[in-house]
Amino acid sequence: MRIKEFYVADARESPGIVYRVQDGREHIYYRRPRGNIYSIAFSQDGTLHFVDANDTKIFQVIDSRERVIHTHHTYVRDIAFDENDTLYFSEATGAGGDGSIYWMQRGNPALFAEIQLDDVGGYWAGDFAFDTQSALYISTGNRTPASIYKRNRGWEEIHKEERESIKGFSFLACDLLCFTNWRSQVYFLDIASGTKSPAYSNPSRTWLSDVAFEDPIVEEETLYEGTKEYRCDWALWREDGTLFDRWDYTFPDIDEDNEDIRSLIRSIGVPTGMTNVDRVIWERMRTVWSWLKDHLLSEDDPNYDAACDYHSSFDRWPSIGELAYIFRTYNGFCWGERCTCMCKAQMFATFLYRVGIPRDRIAIVGGRYDETSEHIYVVLRLGCHWYYLDPTSNRSSLGETPENVVGVTDPVVDYVHPHNVTTLPRSVLRKPMLVR
Repeated sequence: MRIKEFYVADARESPGIVYRVQDGREHIYYRRPRGNIYSIAFSQDGTLHFVDANDTKIFQVIDSRERVIHTHHTYVRDIAFDENDTLYFSEATGAGGDGSIYWMQRGNPALFAEIQLDDVGGYWAGDFAFDTQSALYISTGNRTPASIYKRNRGWEEIHKEERESIKGFSFLACDLLCFTNWRSQVYFLDIASGTKSPAYSNPSRTWLSDVAFEDPIVEEETLYEGTKEYRCDWALWREDGTLFDRWDYTFPDIDEDNEDIRSLIRSIGVPTGMTNVDRVIWERMRTVWSWLKDHLLSEDDPNYDAACDYHSSFDRWPSIGELAYIFRTYNGFCWGERCTCMCKAQMFATFLYRVGIPRDRIAIVGGRYDETSEHIYVVLRLGCHWYYLDPTSNRSSLGETPENVVGVTDPVVDYVHPHNVTTLPRSVLRKPMLVR
């Protein structure tokens, strides 16, 4: 992965400079007349904000000139914006005492959070950020070993570096961030997997103190299509991806209800009330997966051809009512050679929705398995992470913790870079997402 454009500050430089890094090359974006720059952030209209951690002021830059927008009663260590474009700032003393984060309400600061040092390893220098869903994170700053904590009901340590500092950091998506190491490197950090990879390095920068994005786009090298761009939001959306939302064709009457349908859903054996709890979603998906695998007609079953003939008799994909009829009449579903990968994905996604998994958590996508051909499978979102689940797989069961499931392996499917998406009715999804 490569970020096409981002911004960094080196706290050692005086006067301070904000650098724009485009395609790996630095350009001076803003140079102060005097003083340092430690922390940088962009508001949603693209206005640069910054602080010098040894000053009490918050600055913004308009027409290449800085102006003070707030003066605090003590040093301002870091600044950040949440997804609603609200400005926050911190005060901290490292190991000298507990710290605080404030937010600006109509130009006036109000206390937002107090950070007790006992809860975060005994040290906090003020570094914090929000993910793209406004969850609050802090890092332990210019010390080694270093940690990142997420605020839930308390503070949860989500990542630890034994040999690096974690100074300024910013989110590209709700499970992917970049951080500076208080030396010359910027790293990617995938929170879901805990994996770190280099994003940028410049030996002439010795105190990289912050990294920020204005309208971030990343590039990914696909298996068969070359380099593709992904725009960063709460997920990473493929810029040239295509959408199919002909729901009358793909998911006709998916909310239909009758006794056949109720009997079908009851046979799966899970509650059907809508849920957004990731653990419950995974458990229901596992149950649907196993139930579906247990009710596939083999090609030597006497009902197989009749079930497949009925399944393919429409000029669209079957409705939930028609799938219920197949189940009641033939005691199973068409599969095997007469059910394509799209056939399998459409059934699987339909059942997932009908057991209470929200429509925006499920999609059918197409991934390349050579330069011209594609394979169809289902993706499921848990938290910030999209998982791929290929019902063409021969696996009969899934684990208790989320995992990706491969189906077609020869040739290899580029599962993580789907190029199109078929949504469920009234889904807000509009682009295929990067699956990591």
